Amino acid sequence: MILWSLEKLWQICHLQISPGSIWNSDYEPFEAEGYVVAGANDGSADENQNPHYQSSTDSPSLIDWNYLVSVTKMILATVATASRRTTY
Repeated sequence: MILWSLEKLWQICHLQISPGSIWNSDYEPFEAEGYVVAGANDGSADENQNPHYQSSTDSPSLIDWNYLVSVTKMILATVATASRRTTY
């Protein structure tokens, strides 16, 4: 039931769900230790999509603000939904 709720929240926030590996993320070590992790990205870590990613040429003008707002809504909605669960 919680998975359906999260999928619905992501749809409301206009985000696509792509379950998969986090093999190249900052939170991979946490998953390796057994923590449940989730991430959201716009693919900008792909150097072909954004050659400025994590470099000195990166700047706030390159931020996709609409995407950032959608991800923020999704995170807040996910935390609110998870906090209503009484059994884990």
